[in-house]
Amino acid sequence: MFEYLLKPVDAEELSLVLARLHGEMDKRRAELRDAERLRRQYEENLPVLRGMFYTRLLDGSLRADQVYDRAARYEMALAGEQWGASLIHVGKMGSEVDELVFLALQSLFSRHFELQGCKIHTMIYKDHLAVIAAFLQPVSIYAFLNELERVRRLAESETRLRLTVGAGKLVAHPWELSVSARGRAARWITGFYSAPEEPFISETSSRSRTGRLRFTKATNKTSSAL
Repeated sequence: MFEYLLKPVDAEELSLVLARLHGEMDKRRAELRDAERLRRQYEENLPVLRGMFYTRLLDGSLRADQVYDRAARYEMALAGEQWGASLIHVGKMGSEVDELVFLALQSLFSRHFELQGCKIHTMIYKDHLAVIAAFLQPVSIYAFLNELERVRRLAESETRLRLTVGAGKLVAHPWELSVSARGRAARWITGFYSAPEEPFISETSSRSRTGRLRFTKATNKTSSAL
């Protein structure tokens, strides 16, 4: 109830009450419009906010107690028994970073990466393409590396670019992705590299006739299929 009047009703008093009621209704309509505008702005900026969230995960600037709260705020489902991060480096691009190249690679990896029980998010991160992987069940790092290598070869054939993939060790929680990120970014080399607790590097071998690689757990090294 906004206001009440006692009989007999005075015309002047009634006019004042109606004027106040009209003003209150206008105020509430304006508040609803403002709330709707803010809601639309929030929804329009959700992709940007989610991108910033993933960047902060890789940077390690989110505390463990903040991660799921922020994810819920940005309407993101973070489900995974294991997490991993990979960087794809593009060679021979000169001093200027071509965002269109990264967008094309982002599309390629998003469309062609297929590993059962794994969901990925791709993004541009510090002049590289980053692949964040969430594994719904524990997997071997080698399965992840082999699929990265398969898509890398496909991307190279389609874009004619020289690509190098670095991947850090798998971690148990999303807030530990910065550990995986530091591992994969720590060292870029030509050829192949694989060692416990250190980054895994993959690049087509000039000695391989097919350029096909396999990461094998038994030897902890990569092997070329000739």
